Amino acid sequence: MQPGAYPLSPVRILLAEDDPDHQDILCRVLTRGRSHVKVDRVASAGELDQAVRTATYDCIVLDYNLPDQTADEAMKNSHYFLGQTPVVVVSSSLDQDVALRSARAGGVDFVQKADAMRADELWKRVSHAIDESVARLDRNIAARLRRESRNRQSKNLRHRPDGPAADAERDGDGRDT
Repeated sequence: MQPGAYPLSPVRILLAEDDPDHQDILCRVLTRGRSHVKVDRVASAGELDQAVRTATYDCIVLDYNLPDQTADEAMKNSHYFLGQTPVVVVSSSLDQDVALRSARAGGVDFVQKADAMRADELWKRVSHAIDESVARLDRNIAARLRRESRNRQSKNLRHRPDGPAADAERDGDGRDT
């Protein structure tokens, strides 16, 4: 291995697409030249729900029109199990309302299926969604750690033997007044 070259972290993607030909194409687009990417496939919202209950994914690529539900319905019904997993919705529809409904239901991006099947467009969107999700998680963890640190400091201050009231009785040099 060259200096500075590290293996890429594995990426798990769930592809929810009912058309087998579209599944094959989208899977190829996502994995082409990326041995670290693993794609699981499902063909319905029911299968999507079962998959997110039993496995963890870095991103979900969700066809808007599945046989049993639309993407917005599937996201609402599986919201608890989706957690913070980013969802990129793909659709053949040119209707902007489809993109709007997807965003309102929690989709982080929307890609026309024709664009998703070309070159690296879908991978760029998925990669960006994962990066944003990780950055958001990092910010949330940092904020939680800051809160916990402040709480510990406050608790320690309240429980000092001389207590915070003693500080009020000292002058600026720390001498008792």
